[in-house]
Amino acid sequence: MSGKQAKGIMQRKLPLQLPPTSVRQVRALKAFSKGEASLEQQILAYQYLVKDLCEIGGLSFHADSMELTCFNEGRRHVGLTVLNLVETPLETLKKNGALVLTKDELQEK
Repeated sequence: MSGKQAKGIMQRKLPLQLPPTSVRQVRALKAFSKGEASLEQQILAYQYLVKDLCEIGGLSFHADSMELTCFNEGRRHVGLTVLNLVETPLETLKKNGALVLTKDELQEK
């Protein structure tokens, strides 16, 4: 299946090839990076980063290349880590020792 698209199966993109990206998404990322994003842009930037760039819902396996499989799994790992941090209650992360607390945060207890 190298280089060809099988019926019903999406062709995997190359590691550094961008997924389909809209002007709105790029504007949202730029505003987000400057701390100037509206609520809508923040949500759009977050979704684009986690779902599209990190491909958390995608398949990591690449039949033609173990290196591409590993690269895809690394990308997916970043997205899943961010998603886990966002969706897990802060108190749970603190209790599990998943966070490094600063001196100020330790004193807040």
